[in-house]
Amino acid sequence: MPPNHLYKRNNQYYFRMRVPNDLRHIIPATEIKKSLRSETYCSAKLLAKQWECKTEEVFLLLRSDVLNDQQQLEVAGRLLHRKPVRSAYTAPVTVEMESNLVVKTNNDKHPQKLLSQVVDEYIQDRKYRWSSKTLVEYESAYQVILKVMEDRDIRSYEKADLITFRDTILRLPPNLTKKAEFKGKTIQQIVELPNLERISDKTANGYLVNTAAVFKWAVKQGYLETNYADGLSLPIKQHSFCKFVIPSLGFAF
Repeated sequence: MPPNHLYKRNNQYYFRMRVPNDLRHIIPATEIKKSLRSETYCSAKLLAKQWECKTEEVFLLLRSDVLNDQQQLEVAGRLLHRKPVRSAYTAPVTVEMESNLVVKTNNDKHPQKLLSQVVDEYIQDRKYRWSSKTLVEYESAYQVILKVMEDRDIRSYEKADLITFRDTILRLPPNLTKKAEFKGKTIQQIVELPNLERISDKTANGYLVNTAAVFKWAVKQGYLETNYADGLSLPIKQHSFCKFVIPSLGFAF
């Protein structure tokens, strides 16, 4: 199955990405479309991934307070390959859309809220309710989660990203951060090792529940509109699941 944002028509591959609802008052379209000018799947897949990342960067820029209204219109026009709106501003903001999409600004304000930052805030908000042992266990769990999940703006994650995260968690070995044989290796290299012992479903569920808790907290803080990490846990008998979660990770149901 082709990856998200990639589709084929008349033997040509195209990039297509939905415009988020909160940006449609700036970007007058429901989708961003781009011909990748490629007939081979491998090259089109790479190009689509590049366009996905760069388009997300523009979405983040448009959500920030860096640009004024006129600048937002110009950036949106470039994104849609339309003639940019003329403006009199002098702040150097560059958006190149034809071959590569690059977003630069001289403003020091950073609009992103990285997942690692949200995890830190979540732990700071909760740690006074936990014992020192529980705090260490949470920090250890989130260390693994951040190692598996690409650390980027929390608003950029889609449902497909969380499903990929879950599938990767299920392939992890026990004691990922403790064994010397895994040091210096990427997660992808680790999960592809032959004859690798896998963590149990109960352990995997612990990571998934912790992830969902952070995303749920982020929704309450206004960082997100939807918790895409919700509902990813595995169907395990309730008594077995609670026995694992409560003592090890401090969750109560």
